Amino acid sequence: MYGGYQRVPSGTSDCGTDVFLPSSPGRSSTGSEASLNEKQSTATTTAELFGRSYADVSVKLRAYARSRGRWLYDVSRCVGGSALAPILPSFLRPRVLGEGGSAGSATTHHVNGIATLDGVRGYACFFVFNFHFLFMYTLTSVRGFGVDPTNFSNRWIHQLPFIKLLYSGRSMVCVFFVLSGYVLSRKPLMALRSQSYDSMLQALSSSIFRRGIRLFLPTIFSTFLVMLAIQAGWFEWATEIGNDGVTLAFLEHHPMTLETWQDQMWDYLNFVRNYIDFTNWGEWYNLYDPHVWTIPLEYRASMVLFLNLICLSRARTAWRLALTVAFIIFCTRWGRFEVVLFLAGSLLAELDLITNTWGPAAPPVQHRRQPSLLPTSTNPTTPPLLTTIETAAPPPPSPAVFCPHPTKPAHPLPLAFFHLTTFTAGLYLLSFPDEYGDYTPGYTYLSLHIPDIYRESCPYRFWQSAGAILTLHAICNSRALRRPFQTPVAQYLGKISYAFYLVHGPVLHSLGFVVMRLVFGVAGRYGYEEVVVGQGVEGEDLFWDPVPREPVLRVVENGEMGNRRFVACLAVGYVVLLAVSVWLADLFWRMVDTPVVRLARAVENRVKRRD
Repeated sequence: MYGGYQRVPSGTSDCGTDVFLPSSPGRSSTGSEASLNEKQSTATTTAELFGRSYADVSVKLRAYARSRGRWLYDVSRCVGGSALAPILPSFLRPRVLGEGGSAGSATTHHVNGIATLDGVRGYACFFVFNFHFLFMYTLTSVRGFGVDPTNFSNRWIHQLPFIKLLYSGRSMVCVFFVLSGYVLSRKPLMALRSQSYDSMLQALSSSIFRRGIRLFLPTIFSTFLVMLAIQAGWFEWATEIGNDGVTLAFLEHHPMTLETWQDQMWDYLNFVRNYIDFTNWGEWYNLYDPHVWTIPLEYRASMVLFLNLICLSRARTAWRLALTVAFIIFCTRWGRFEVVLFLAGSLLAELDLITNTWGPAAPPVQHRRQPSLLPTSTNPTTPPLLTTIETAAPPPPSPAVFCPHPTKPAHPLPLAFFHLTTFTAGLYLLSFPDEYGDYTPGYTYLSLHIPDIYRESCPYRFWQSAGAILTLHAICNSRALRRPFQTPVAQYLGKISYAFYLVHGPVLHSLGFVVMRLVFGVAGRYGYEEVVVGQGVEGEDLFWDPVPREPVLRVVENGEMGNRRFVACLAVGYVVLLAVSVWLADLFWRMVDTPVVRLARAVENRVKRRD
């Protein structure tokens, strides 16, 4: 007991830690002794309060304030809790603010079914961050193991197949596109296979209406913040550092500061105009955030996917599958890899519905003559197509999406082995090197079978696309392979994946250059000199090239920095930048991304016809 207060052990307190509560009147001290004990109690509690972590301080401060008065408790709760709530990551708020549950409680339940794909998307976005961080500092991030058997500069363990997937960002773009095609087409296909054509058209109409808002509005908002940061001078030091040589491999498109706010704003508006131009099928890398080049491709491929679903909605299942495969081959011939991957995702979704992969699904389509939705007579009971789209009621929730425990029996051993083999082959193809695959052992033969249309632009995309399709198919059909993507960490990364994708680029181009300059400055600085790549510079580990090119800049050491120090510098900078990126992604997810989803739904409900 401390001067009229007794310690309550954590096991008996609902706060989870020791607190101080008023003792019973019969045991309280009196007179000067009580005053002295109270002073000692105040000193003791203050020392204990401020000698621990903030979480303990917050809980103890509230408990102590309760004993002094309700008004003081309210003040402490406001200052110590509510003031920090908006900026705290969602997984820390239960711990720091003393709320019920624990970090990650939202995802601790058993995850099954289609939510597994959120985990796949989350890890893929995490690997994209790894890639964008590494490839600015080492060319080994884009080259395979053993690209030159006589040179050890490309024989690092992280370049081996499978391991390199931890930072293969370009492979993960293929995974994104297959996932999007799968998820976007699943609900319409379920309605189609249950012969609910009105529900299918309702689902497609809703997806088409909301797709542009969902994709472009968060991107426009994030790049607008970058534009404001540019004019505020937040990128000036990073620009000087980037141009001065902190990046040792690739210097991406970097934000450019214009003289006046008006010039910057007009430049930004011109960027937005070109960015949302869906008639331009090229890949466009802007200066505000070059990583968002995939979003226009995603939008255009989505529209092609929706058109394909509508076009083949009245076809029989076998014909629909065959014609989709033919369309995929056609798009492959013309090098539209994003459309190929979206259509492949749709194909996988229907195959999984046929095989009942996720559990109870809609009954299969009975191949019999169905009444057409198009007006074929003057009968007023025959609904025309446009009327059906606008007035059809939304479909009921499907058990295939919300069933927590699929009823599909366990896979027999041969089928499980087949899925494991497919998964392994898919990961191997996803590991196809971004550069010099035709020189890399294990991939030289595959390089001979890349179509010319791919070879002229990005040869790695052909086999990486095939790997993404095989990998997703295996994950969807194997319960064992789903488990890593059902963990709380995977599900959390899936929730913030789009926000993470949008914020990590500006972080790496602003704070990233500054942090890496400071870290490299401690371990040993880098400078540049001009050499001809491919001529075998002795002792050079980073810039050897099997094909001689024009003279370029190579790294020379001003001070001692071996490979171990270099890796240590990367590790320190990586941890700092990853923490900042996840924190900002969590904020962006809660404050921008989630409200945009609600806004798109609200706008749709506002404008659609009500009967």
